[in-house]
Amino acid sequence: MHVLGPDPTTDFDGQLQVEGTATTGAIDTGAGIEFLGHDGNIRRNWGGIRVLKASGIMGNTASNMIFTTRSAGALPVERMRIDFGGKVGIGRTPIIHKLEVEGNACKTVGGSTWASCSDRRIKKNIKTIDGALNKLDELRVTSFEYTDEYKAAHPDAEDRRYMNVIAQEFAEVFPDHVSSMSGLLPGKGDLLIVDTYPLTIYSVAAIQELREIVKEKDAEITALQARMTALEQSIGKVAPSPRAGTLGMATPALAALCLVGFVALNRGRKGGAQ
Repeated sequence: MHVLGPDPTTDFDGQLQVEGTATTGAIDTGAGIEFLGHDGNIRRNWGGIRVLKASGIMGNTASNMIFTTRSAGALPVERMRIDFGGKVGIGRTPIIHKLEVEGNACKTVGGSTWASCSDRRIKKNIKTIDGALNKLDELRVTSFEYTDEYKAAHPDAEDRRYMNVIAQEFAEVFPDHVSSMSGLLPGKGDLLIVDTYPLTIYSVAAIQELREIVKEKDAEITALQARMTALEQSIGKVAPSPRAGTLGMATPALAALCLVGFVALNRGRKGGAQ
């Protein structure tokens, strides 16, 4: 089929229009396109795109776009949705974020985090993070397994141990990075979700603080080594006494040890006299 028509000039124009027959304004009414084919035996519905009314309120024009596909031996099911606010849900209905994914997600290049605009020209009230070691010391990093109830609601959650923080505990340290989301587990109300990005930034700041501590300790060690070297050189210059017998042949270290013993003994005698 070839559809020919004027180029679209507004968001309401198009060469092809598909319209549903419902006139009630009920939720989930609208139109769709289904894609069919043959599996070698019979004709099949492979999937489709539907645009449906998002509200049952009369006159409300909000709409959702839904994409469906099917697995072998199964009926077509929703795989992705773009809601009336532009939020995208893959495998789930988006609730809060611009992109929400049910299960795991990855990208093929770059680091483990999404790139974000961090130009100095868009920032104000810039402050260096300090006290990072103490901040991180307040946190508990855990390993855990998801409950059977949660795994039943989210089949992509594997039967293995995961690593993360506990949202309730994380909120005590980084309250601005904990929020809630509904619909994650029926009957449980809103569940807490965390943005663990502060751990990356504070870990860098903590390493910088540790580096300063190491530099201070290095300076102290260097100073102590210099004092020890000066003391050894001073002891080595002490001339042996002719009446010392074999002591005159002792090493400077042994002579210093004897000197320390003599001083301690002399102090003991003075203490006894008193």
